Amino acid sequence: MNDPKPQKKVVPLLWSLGVFVSTFCFHTFAFPPFGVAEFAYALPIPAFLWLFYRQPGRTEFLRVAGGAFWLSWLVLLVWLRHVTWFGWLGLATIVAFFPTAWAVLTWWLVPKFKDGSASVRMLGILSICSVWTLIEFARTFVFSGFPWLPLAASQWQRPLTLQIASWTGFYGVSFLLMFVGIVIAFYVRHLFRGRQKGWFRFCPEFLVGMIVWMFATFGVLQIKLERGERETLFRAALIQPYVPQPDKWDPGKSSEITSEIERQVEFQKHIGADIVVLPEAVLPYPLIGDDGMRQWAERITDDFGGPVLMGALAAEGKSYGEDPWYNGFMILYPNDGLAPAYYKKRQLVPYGEYIPFRNVLFFLEKMVPIGSDIFPGKSAGPLRLTTKGGPLPIGPLICYEDIFPNLAVDSVLAGALVLFVVTNDAWYGEEGAAYQHAAHSVLRAVETFRPVVRVGNGGWSGWIDEYGNIQEVLESVEGSVYFRGSEVVEVTYDPQNYQKLTFFVRHRNWFVWVCAAIVLIFLVIVRKSSTYISEDDEWEKVGEMKINVPKG
Repeated sequence: MNDPKPQKKVVPLLWSLGVFVSTFCFHTFAFPPFGVAEFAYALPIPAFLWLFYRQPGRTEFLRVAGGAFWLSWLVLLVWLRHVTWFGWLGLATIVAFFPTAWAVLTWWLVPKFKDGSASVRMLGILSICSVWTLIEFARTFVFSGFPWLPLAASQWQRPLTLQIASWTGFYGVSFLLMFVGIVIAFYVRHLFRGRQKGWFRFCPEFLVGMIVWMFATFGVLQIKLERGERETLFRAALIQPYVPQPDKWDPGKSSEITSEIERQVEFQKHIGADIVVLPEAVLPYPLIGDDGMRQWAERITDDFGGPVLMGALAAEGKSYGEDPWYNGFMILYPNDGLAPAYYKKRQLVPYGEYIPFRNVLFFLEKMVPIGSDIFPGKSAGPLRLTTKGGPLPIGPLICYEDIFPNLAVDSVLAGALVLFVVTNDAWYGEEGAAYQHAAHSVLRAVETFRPVVRVGNGGWSGWIDEYGNIQEVLESVEGSVYFRGSEVVEVTYDPQNYQKLTFFVRHRNWFVWVCAAIVLIFLVIVRKSSTYISEDDEWEKVGEMKINVPKG
């Protein structure tokens, strides 16, 4: 006779391995640069099937799910190793903590509703999705905030799925993706249990899930049916100087950098651009605080004959090199020179632009090459850009500020009609960082109904319309976003939604609080109820019009 013991050990091992590999693959390859967006729907399915059929222990579930998410974040953030290996490993560990916490809560909650009545199952599913949403919300402020690649960002090239973000923010998109995946898992379970066989067994949660998905994604169809002719705002020359990071602050390279910028601006002068846009901290010296740098910038602006917008440092101390320093976004005009008002970056990068608690963590100065902290700006007030079409209030976002939805909302509420994102992702090599970063600009466009003009030092540069459609991307002849060059793009708007405020802009994080209420209600019900109506007592054969009356 065959010994059954080896089989008892192999089957759980195969389940663990299968869930680990599939969870890792679904989470990793859903995001750019891989871009298999549909994998986001499948993300929760393996873990749920494991809970349905094997009921693993908490430690085993934590080890498998946590390990898969940690490895996934190591791959997604691998570009950070170009700056710091320690930071790459540390940040991946911190970010992986959040989905791992969701996995642990899922392990605890699923047994409390998986065999309950349809209403209890539906509330339980909503609770699991709400927990994921709350955890993504927590990432926007815990540990100074790093909401990089929420699940919604996987859909950055799927505007059909993103339209609900104008109502709920990206939180609703992440909720929807998780909801669809979970109801699919319940449907798979439903297929292989009970007396009725076949692919068309009635599964209430699956039916509700598909209806919710259809209504949530119907918005883009309505937009396409109602959209009229778009109108032009301006023609912008987007310039990627692609200055290598080691050369950026090298005094010996300064003339080479300025010569390349001047050459690109001169070239665009003859293409018919209304404005020029340059990326974050593009100049080798501060534009405010260095008279020579300012005179050079004003001269090339006069030669161009139109506004030049750029990211640049500002030294507002009494003498050069003194505090305070700001990472700014500025506008120069022909003849008038540098506009007095400029934008100061509000959300600074920890250990990149400042050392948190410098007085306490003074020893980090030896590991982090920051001589002086950059100071944060306070105002979200828009800058007034004067073009041939008249004055236009714009909302600048610098570097990774576009990953924080509230910063974009503040700018729009202050009056911005177009968002400008300038960044420098040349720190991170030519891997996935630029694509991942650009995905957040798409989310901000849909959430606010504002076109987004985006310029990176070496890529990703282009513009996104207010519905999340990527209209133009700067690419080399080989099809890469990583190159030195420039291009003129025509930025347009839809008059039907011009200047309108979305529900999300007006009410911000309302959906997050709804999710918190759902979880609270479910926990109260779980606490008060020890038994549920069994699924076997429900309507099992709807197609045959046979109704089972619950006993008791």
